[in-house]
Amino acid sequence: MKKILNLLLVIALVITSVAFPRPVEAARSYPNLVRSKTEAQWKDFIQRLKATKVGSKAGEEVEVSLKPSPTFKEERVSGNLVIEVGQVAREIVEVKSSDPETLSAKVVNKSTVRLKRGFGTNSKVSISVKYKLAWKFDLRMGSISSFQYYTENSNGYPAIETEFSESMEMKIPLGFLLARNAKYVLGEKWNTASRSRMMVSATDADGSPVNYSDSRIGATIPDELSKRIKNGRIDANIDSPVGLFFKSSGGRIDSPGKATSSYGNAVVLRGFEAQNGVESIRDAAGAFALIEEDGSPKIIATSGAVNDNDKIHQEFPGKFYVETALFSMNNVNDLSLADQNPTKVITANGDEKKQDFLDRWGSARAMSVNYGDVFKAKEAEGKIGYTQASNYTSLDTYQQPKEIFFEVTNCQLKCNFLPMKTSDGVFQPKTLRGRLFSCSM
Repeated sequence: MKKILNLLLVIALVITSVAFPRPVEAARSYPNLVRSKTEAQWKDFIQRLKATKVGSKAGEEVEVSLKPSPTFKEERVSGNLVIEVGQVAREIVEVKSSDPETLSAKVVNKSTVRLKRGFGTNSKVSISVKYKLAWKFDLRMGSISSFQYYTENSNGYPAIETEFSESMEMKIPLGFLLARNAKYVLGEKWNTASRSRMMVSATDADGSPVNYSDSRIGATIPDELSKRIKNGRIDANIDSPVGLFFKSSGGRIDSPGKATSSYGNAVVLRGFEAQNGVESIRDAAGAFALIEEDGSPKIIATSGAVNDNDKIHQEFPGKFYVETALFSMNNVNDLSLADQNPTKVITANGDEKKQDFLDRWGSARAMSVNYGDVFKAKEAEGKIGYTQASNYTSLDTYQQPKEIFFEVTNCQLKCNFLPMKTSDGVFQPKTLRGRLFSCSM
């Protein structure tokens, strides 16, 4: 009878071992279980890292952490397998930044990454993270109700690890700056106010709007342009790139632009000086531009096309070549200039230097005028012309006399300088017979 009972027990054990796999076999499949339970948390960590708003100012930091590791206790996996204790050991082992100067990345501890904003200006930085997953367990297997089970734990196993890695692109808030091409005229001031027309818009890294008057916005001015600025004004026509920059809280931003200028409204004094049969247009004696500033007109002596300092006209050494004069007509009822003394007059011989001649025209080459005043231009060759809204009109055909009078006007269409004419279209060098023209363009 006893032998029969022992035989039955052996048979039962054999049947049990077949029906229920040993925990050592279950342990081999346990990493898949752990991975499935923690993969969602890993994805959550990556999503939070991707959505992290890095600092807009250098030195700002932000940390992103994994959620606490889960611990399983008495968790039934199937009818015959129970996890007595199962603990996931997770660790961030590496984090790298493609541009540490813009955004550095550091592993603070096993579960936290720290991102720190630097001084760089890269708008996009890639971050790569490597993550290691290990596990510990105590398993029991069998019919709990009948207490027929086997146990297994991780103490007898080498550490089993699974690595995850992920790369992502972080958007860096630098701010925004957009420049555009801008047009200017001779004699115009080259300052913060005038350069502001090159800026379309700017916003700081936090999204707040920024005006050009902000001290952090400026212009990168090439030498070729700087040489054409004199007394803080555009002295010669320009066609030059001018980049704007913005030192935002997120770093320096540059935006390209271009500045060009034209004559505007001016009296242009040229000289024949034919070279190889081609007439020079360097504006031998410059261009006298009419500029309105704060509602008041000024005549500015400028270099015109080219800011050279050559002789005005080398074919007239020691001989008169050019004269400009201003007649103030304020409170003058008699428009005859025969007995009028000019408020300002400058002259030069042909062998005098162009810049020396222009420097004689008022303080910093500027003269305040009133509408109705008269400007006289005189040249030995009569190479005189004028521009309205930068459109040039030559007066070369009016050789006699070789002096032409212009009235400073401010009609609705901003014609400004216009040659004085009589009703029959003849220039009057000495007498102004009222307002003898109409502004039409």
